Amino acid sequence: MIFNYKDWWGWIFWVNLLYCAFGILTVSDWTRWKWGYYSLDSIPYLIWLCLLGYFNFVIMFHRIYKRIDKLEGETK
Repeated sequence: MIFNYKDWWGWIFWVNLLYCAFGILTVSDWTRWKWGYYSLDSIPYLIWLCLLGYFNFVIMFHRIYKRIDKLEGETK
């Protein structure tokens, strides 16, 4: 099976990460008006990357806690 339905987050994470990285690297108006070091057009990509990182943190820790609970249940 090509698509692992149990790891749906991995697919969503990598597709969105590549989309944001490509969007940040190809912002066409880096030479236009700047706000600090970043163009205004790159701010949505940076916000999306922060949200993606937060959700990845939450989902991965949830999976780790489920594995620990499963292992603790097997040892009792």
